Order: sequence, then C-alpha cells, then structure tokens
Amino acid sequence: MAEENIPEFVRRCWDAYQSATTHLREASKESLKMWVGGDHQWRPGEVAARVAANRPYITINRLKPVVDQVENEARNNPPGPVAHPVGGGADDDGADILEGLIREYEYRSDAPRAYVTALRYAAAGNYGVFELATEFAGERTFEQRLLVKEGEDPAMYFTDPDARAACRQDAMFGGKIRVLSRDKLIEEYGSKLNVLNRNLRDRAAGWMQQAVGWHGQQASVNQWTGGSGGEGPYYVCEFYRVKIEKTTLRQHSDGILRFDDETPPAGVTVKTDDDGEIKRSEPRRKVRKYVVTALDVISETEWYGDCVPHFWVMGPEIYIDGKLYRLSLLDGAKDSQRGLNYSATSAAEIVNSMTKSPWVGWVGQFDVANAQGINPWESSNTQMWAYMEVKPTFATDPATGTTHLLPAPQRNSWEAPIQRLLELATFFIEGIKGSTSVFFDPSIQSVRDAQSGEAIKALQSQTNIGTLNWQDNLHRAVALSYGQAAKILPKIMDGPRVRTIVRADSQHEQAEINKEFPPGQKGKRNNITLGEYSLRVKAGPSTEDRTDQAMEALTEVFKIAPGLLNAPGVAAQFLRLVGRGTPQVEAMANSLMGKQQGEEQTPEQLQTMLAQLQQQGQAKDMLIQKMQQALAAKLPQVEADKWMAAVRAIAQIRVAEITASKDRDNAQAERDAAQLESIMGMAHDTASQAADQQHERTMQGADQQHEQGLQASDQQHEASQAQQQQQQEQPTQSV
Repeated sequence: MAEENIPEFVRRCWDAYQSATTHLREASKESLKMWVGGDHQWRPGEVAARVAANRPYITINRLKPVVDQVENEARNNPPGPVAHPVGGGADDDGADILEGLIREYEYRSDAPRAYVTALRYAAAGNYGVFELATEFAGERTFEQRLLVKEGEDPAMYFTDPDARAACRQDAMFGGKIRVLSRDKLIEEYGSKLNVLNRNLRDRAAGWMQQAVGWHGQQASVNQWTGGSGGEGPYYVCEFYRVKIEKTTLRQHSDGILRFDDETPPAGVTVKTDDDGEIKRSEPRRKVRKYVVTALDVISETEWYGDCVPHFWVMGPEIYIDGKLYRLSLLDGAKDSQRGLNYSATSAAEIVNSMTKSPWVGWVGQFDVANAQGINPWESSNTQMWAYMEVKPTFATDPATGTTHLLPAPQRNSWEAPIQRLLELATFFIEGIKGSTSVFFDPSIQSVRDAQSGEAIKALQSQTNIGTLNWQDNLHRAVALSYGQAAKILPKIMDGPRVRTIVRADSQHEQAEINKEFPPGQKGKRNNITLGEYSLRVKAGPSTEDRTDQAMEALTEVFKIAPGLLNAPGVAAQFLRLVGRGTPQVEAMANSLMGKQQGEEQTPEQLQTMLAQLQQQGQAKDMLIQKMQQALAAKLPQVEADKWMAAVRAIAQIRVAEITASKDRDNAQAERDAAQLESIMGMAHDTASQAADQQHERTMQGADQQHEQGLQASDQQHEASQAQQQQQQEQPTQSV
C-alpha cells in the first residue's frame, strides 16, 4: 500500500482484525455482561418472557467478587521495575537512574490504575490493554516525557491478527479508535478535514465499502464518517505501523556498538581490523505513528520504541484446528451462575405461590357470623382470633339414604421444598468456586473462625495460588513496557540534565544524568544512553504497606518485651515510624533523644556525651567485677545450702513414709531409718567439707598476708640497720 493511501490502509487493518476476531470479541462481550450481572446473566428473551407472565426473576451476582479478588491482589502488590546492566557501557548507577525514571513516570501518570484496569478486563472479558505514550514536559518546552495511559475500553483497540506473541509485541500494526463528536473533532484538529466535507464524504462512501469489504453495511461506514448527516460521531484512529529495515551496526573505539543513526561522542571513531571496519547488518523494527480519519492523515511522527506501544494482557489462549480461543476467568462459571439464579428464583416463586387460604372445608361450614356480625373465617389469614365457630353441615349418602355430619375444616399443611432448593444453590456456588479457583469467601465458617490476620492471609493465599496466572500475564505486559521505556528514555533524555527520579522507598529527588567528565577525570556519570539494560518486574506491597507491616510486627514485639523500649533511641525511632514525618511527632522523637527541635549538637557536646558514656561503661565494668568476686566467695556456701535444703526435703518425706509404715514393717522401717541417717551424714560431711574448704581458703589468705607482712617487716629492719651502719662509718672516715 502506497504511503499516500494510509487512511485506506488503516481501514483495511481495522476490517482484518474485526473479521479475524469476531468469535473472541463476542465471547468477551458475553463474559463482561455476566460480570456486570443483572438482566445480563439470563438467557436472551428469558427476562422479557418472565415479566410478561408476571413471574419473578432474581439475580445473585457471585462473579463480580471473583474478579474483585484478583484485581485487589494486584492493587496490594503493584509491579515495579528492576534493571540490570548487560554490557556496552551500562553500569549499576545507570540501572538505578533508569529504575527511578520509570517509577517517576508511573507515579506521575497513575500507572497502577492502568495496570489494574487491564487486568480487570482480562479476567472479566478475556483481554485488556494499556498503552505507553509521550507528551511534552510543559507548555513552554520541546522536551518530551513518558506516561502510561489507561485502556478504558479494550474494544476500541485493534492489532495484527497474525501476531502470536503473548502481549502481541510482534504485531506489524496496531491502533486505537477514538469516537469524537463533530465539535470535539473541530476543536482538536480544525475544520479543514476532508471527512467534514459532505461532497467528499458522499463520493468516498462507495469506494470505502469496496476497500474494506463493507458491502451493504452503511452503518459501519457511518461510524467512520459521522453518519449520513455528517453530524457525528466520527472515528479518529491513532495508528502505529511497523517496518523492518536493515541497518549497519559498527564497533567504535570506545568499545561500544552503534547503529549508523546513532552519533558517537567527539573523538570516538569506528574500530577497524585487517579486513576493514568491524560491522554487520542488523534488521531493525521502525515504528511510525499516524493520526487519521476515514479520509485524512492528520499527523505523522516517529515512535522511539521498536513495537506498537499497546500492551495486551491476555487470558489463557489455545489453538484448535488453527483457530484461536481465549478464556476469561468467568467462562467456566457462567452456567453455575445461571443455575444459582434459577435456584433463587424458583425458591422465591414457590414461596410466592404458597396458598393464602390455608383452610379447606365443606360448602356452608364457613357461613358463620359472631355477635358483632363479623365472619372470622374471612380474615383468618390476616388476623388472630381466640376461636372460630363452624356451622354444622350434613351430607346424605345417595346409596343408603343416610345422613351424617361432615368433618370440621382442615388446615392445609403443605410445606414447600425450600431446603432442597437451598442445597441446590449451594451446589452451584461451589461450582463457581471450583471453576474460578477463588475459594476465599468471608461468609464461610472457616473465615469467621479465623482469629488472626495471619490465618485470614493463609486462607486468601489459596485464591492467590489459583489465580497466579492472571497476575503473571499482567507482569509480562508490564515488563515489556519497561523494556520499551529503557529504549525510549535514552532517546528523549540524550544529554546532561537534571531529572526527578523516584527511589524504591517512594521518595522523590533530583539527580544529574548523562554527566560527562573531561578526559582523565572520573566520577558518577548516571549515564542511561550507554549500553543495554534488562528489565524485569518485581511485585510486592508498596512502601506504605511494608511500613504498616513493620509497625504491626514491632508492636507485637514490644508487647512481649516492653523493656526494649528503654534501649537508647528505640522509642524515638518507633515514634518516627508511627508519625511518618509529622512535625509534631518528630519533635517528640527529638525530645526523647535529648535533642530540641531544630537544634544541632556541636562537636564539644558530642565529645562530652562520649566521655559520659565511657565513664558509665567503666563504672558498669567495676560493678560487674565486684559482683563476680562476691559470687565466687559465696558460691560454696550457696551450693551447701542448696544441698542441705534438698536433703531436708527428702528427709521429711522419708520420715513421713517411715512413720506411716513402721507399724506394718519394723525391719523395713529400721533399714529406712539407717539409710536416712547415712544420707544425713553424707549431707553433713558435704556441708562440712564446703565449710572446711572455705576456712582453708580464708586461712591461706591470712597466712599469705602474714608472710607478706613478715617479709615487709624484715626488709624494713634490714634497711634500718644498713642506714645506722652507714651513719656510724661517716665520722670515722672524716677523722
């Protein structure tokens, strides 16, 4: 198709997708209606027939909570990027910056909402979509930035029906239809469009039908061209077309491989060997974006990624005889849901048809009026009466001619089989659980019996395991979008600049990226334009949820061991965790740390605090030594006391036993008494030995002190004698 016929090419692509996926889109529509509930859960025509016959119909939607649980699991564990350098100049710093840039555009564009919406449509209707786009960073700049867009209605997206990849990243085309009113179309794109010209529109209607195979389907043509009157709505398509071009990949002197359309830094040349330049040919996917109406190409731009930026979250797919089938989470539960509705409706219908006149009697028996002229039988089903009289009624046997009194009226005691219908409804509810793998039900007894949050989480994990494939399909699409972001961000942020990034703890900060240094100077480059990075998804609770979990765990720990709060800084840090940056709470935490709000401690104050802590440590060490010495001195006595206490307890028991048995067995009593005396003797000897040992140690210490005193006295006496002798010799020498 020639480039000048892009609108016709877009219409052909739309028609090809519509024709190839009719059965998939119809199945998706039916599943979505079952998820919505109400009249949609009944077969076509059943509701109208029941209303016409004045019969009830009841819908108990058990399918929406099934999708809600899968959706809420994605909300509680949002995906996030994890980048790894794979070569070509990539490094860990660049990976950290790349992760921060991805978190920033996810935060700015509320990406978790787009992800959850795609998962909801996939679970309820077998496919969902979210997209990646660019926008200007402000109204006074040409710089662009990434954002994630929510796929509000997946039915308005189309893609290459020949694509086979899980997220359709191998598609050669894809688009999104926007339905605009005439005024909105003029407001966004002006009034010079061909599709607004009635003469051009009427002349084009015939060949449009021929071009896209819409013979006899004027309504489809009108969707694109604004209807027969041209008042709208109009179809405007954002269309992406992929072409594969062969380009040359060359190795440069800095060791990095670059394509011909990539400009190397100054001073970097192509590397050569004996055969010349080191290069090879490489097919590359080039993507162009068009904005078209049925007759206009409104704009044409280059897309920086290498695939259509529509990321499809699919249900399980399978081919049968070359035909693609795709399931939603609700497909296996549709019949069970209808059976549940039939059971509830039948129970209500039976209750409604129960007799309102419970008494059965013979003609004339109820023709009775009381003294007030009221017949109690006429209001017996709405009013309580103390008694009700019956008129005696006789009947004559035609065979014998005898007359006898007829029996009194009887109450109709028929009971509707409601219990059986409730059992049938329970059967269908279990069928819904089994087909969807969603077993967590807050109304069942096992959940009501769960007393802790951990027990409830264990029950919820049964559902999470059964529906893990849906989370995995979402993460696969998100990981693909991260890979595209890793290719797009270096192109729209290709020079030194300062950008906002979001850290893993959700904190925003400014960072210099793609920083360049003079030759010979090294530093942190944070360069995302060099090399390649592999991106994957890491799902888990958000920073706020992890903080809440940590706070709950710490609270339980402090309940068990409250003394931990007395440790220096623990109470203050826990208070900061609870306050989460609240200025008043931060001031309280600072006061616990001995620091006034807004006051910084000087080095002299820190030195004083260190000296105080050292003195406290020395005092504690001396106290511990004294306690150890005292314990060593008292240990023998303590052991002896423990032994004596144990022996006394045994002796008391044995004395009681001997006294009780003495009259029965004197010999045995004497033997027990002898044994007791032996035990008491052993105890006495042990205690005596302990006391002797303590006395010996005391005496040895005294002897050592006495000997030391004698030695000191002898030394002092010898020194005195030597001094006296020296004094006596001095006069002799002078003479």
